[in-house]
Amino acid sequence: MIKRMSFLTAKDGMTCEDFVTYWRDVHAPKAAQMPGLLHYSIGILDGEAPMRGATGAPIIGYGMLLFGSEEEVAAAYASPEGQEAAADLRSFAEEVLRYDVKELTLIV
Repeated sequence: MIKRMSFLTAKDGMTCEDFVTYWRDVHAPKAAQMPGLLHYSIGILDGEAPMRGATGAPIIGYGMLLFGSEEEVAAAYASPEGQEAAADLRSFAEEVLRYDVKELTLIV
């Protein structure tokens, strides 16, 4: 299982509410069409001290994507649906910080 997390900052001038609405209502349905995608969720960060991207902009939230294998990740991002979702990120996200996560389950 491959777990990919992407932390996003908003385009300059975009409110947090507009960013979340676009992500949820426009971008997420596009990303959900990628072949081989097993799970897609977004999390909106809410804390006392915001996480910041490389430019210093606050990170609004993260996307969590699960795939069955590295090959499925590559195929998903190479597909027309993956290319459309990647291009659409530029519509609302200034920075996208991607990480593949190796999860250690401690409690089941």
